[in-house]
Amino acid sequence: MLNKVTGMSVSPYDFGDFIESVKDKDFLDIIEAADRACAAAERASYIVKGARNARAQGSTRYVASLKAFLFFMRTQSKPIGVSVYSFSLYKKVAENLVAKGQWLPAALELFD
Repeated sequence: MLNKVTGMSVSPYDFGDFIESVKDKDFLDIIEAADRACAAAERASYIVKGARNARAQGSTRYVASLKAFLFFMRTQSKPIGVSVYSFSLYKKVAENLVAKGQWLPAALELFD
């Protein structure tokens, strides 16, 4: 995968790209996509050809980000240890779910 601006290789384990791909989906579809992405990244990270390369590209950090995001999605609370940047990405998803009526507006208070 290449960055359109720089032409340089981009990691397939970019959490921001994942959020962009799911931000407009329904709650259950987001959970399913995150679970699948997490499982795929974990499979690629250990005991397979290319696992060392996957870890070097950030697969284990990606898995940690996805698990923290899944915790947020399931509990509507901020996970311990999540970065400020990653948590700010969650807001896009939360706003969409509130707009769709799948979450209560109170969920957005976490971002104040």
